[in-house]
Amino acid sequence: ITLGVLTKKGPGFFELFGPIEQGALHEANSVSYTQLSERFEAISKEGVATPQSVRTFLQQVRPSGIVDRAVSLASKVLPISEKPLYLALLVLIVASFNAFAMFWYRFSTKMCAIRVSRDLRQAYFEHIQTLPMSFYQKHSSGSLSSRVVSDAVAIADGVNATLTNYLQTPFTVTTTLALCFYASWKLTLFIFLGLPLIAYPIVLIARHVRRLSRQLQKNQESFSSVLLDYLSGVQTVKIFGIEHFSLKKYREENDRMAHIERKSAKYDVSSRPIVHTLGMTFLCTALIIGLYFFNMSVPEVLVYCGLLYVFYEPVKKFAETNAMIQRGAAAAERMQEVLDVRPEIEDAPDAVELTNFTEKIEFKEVSFRYGESWILREINLTVGKGETVALVGPTGSGKSTLANLLPRLYDVQKGQILIDGKPLQAYTQKSLRALMAFVPQKPFLFMDTVRENITFGNPESDEAVLDAAKRAHALEFIEKLPDGIDTLL
Repeated sequence: ITLGVLTKKGPGFFELFGPIEQGALHEANSVSYTQLSERFEAISKEGVATPQSVRTFLQQVRPSGIVDRAVSLASKVLPISEKPLYLALLVLIVASFNAFAMFWYRFSTKMCAIRVSRDLRQAYFEHIQTLPMSFYQKHSSGSLSSRVVSDAVAIADGVNATLTNYLQTPFTVTTTLALCFYASWKLTLFIFLGLPLIAYPIVLIARHVRRLSRQLQKNQESFSSVLLDYLSGVQTVKIFGIEHFSLKKYREENDRMAHIERKSAKYDVSSRPIVHTLGMTFLCTALIIGLYFFNMSVPEVLVYCGLLYVFYEPVKKFAETNAMIQRGAAAAERMQEVLDVRPEIEDAPDAVELTNFTEKIEFKEVSFRYGESWILREINLTVGKGETVALVGPTGSGKSTLANLLPRLYDVQKGQILIDGKPLQAYTQKSLRALMAFVPQKPFLFMDTVRENITFGNPESDEAVLDAAKRAHALEFIEKLPDGIDTLL
């Protein structure tokens, strides 16, 4: 509209003194002296024409376009018709307000996306802690870690793009379309015919991007698993000299991921140029039709084309960021797959706290299997309080499995395990495990201080921590560490 105001000029001689048909002023091919004197008298009965008298006359006989209405509305705030400097001031005020509103809106949407990502990561971690060991046997560490890291970032980016586009774009599009109708409803109806041509490539590209995003995220799981396997088994790799084997697996996954990324990039960068080309085509069409078929003035056509550009700009931006939205949607589906998994082992509604172990532990006809293969069959075993029992057998005979059944890391498929005559399901899992000491086959340390690794987050005094280290025969080497029990491992 500002461009239309700047290019707007007063009527030419042949328009000012042209014929009035159906209450509107039209440009004449020629003007006689009689027409000149009659029109001059209509403009000013005093015989002196002034800018104000001409404007008053034109308001009565000249069609009022969107530029005239904009000037009239703006003149109520600042006298831009009389002092063009005020127009520059008005543009500066509007631009400043727009900059502030844009910053506030984008900052708000970004903060909202960050909160969504934080809450998702928190909910994800809290949920997987409730899942049984069987769940972790079905999913690799690379799969679970990539979902909480890369997928959460993709979801946050998708949420930010959604809030920015799905909320802002409809408002901008609706407003500019209303102004386009106000400027020329006939031309706007014609432009409407081209909207499906713009929507089709956006929808088509979105489908491809979403499909490729699922493939890419799935490949990232395998890629992360290969990297984590190497890092966790780096000692084995180096001792046996199999770096070439690890490198071969890594290169295969890396190349596979790069191939999918190249295909995805093709769709990412193609949407905006396609929409831009279609938009400019309709812009040029509107320019020609407005000037030569609807007899619109140059300022009116410029304003209309400006509004049309404002309409297409968010559409082009939406087409570009829609790929980000689709990646976020695909990532949300993957994360939801884990969040939808219900814990197989839960406390019974009437479960009680196990406060003390007084009599015995009994395994009665216990059978257990992983998948289709039975590992344990009808095991019967009784261990009284104070007794020591050693399980001896070849690898894979079920020794570790039998030990894992007691703290309910798994539930038996047949039979039952009793503590003091009551089945394990009668007690809460937390109280059951609180009375057990467990030494894993593979040593594991958290990336934290010695103190935190001993207490596992439970607040204890230094005396209690040192006493535990002493009983574990670890105090001697702990005291030699730079910061003692506060040394970071």
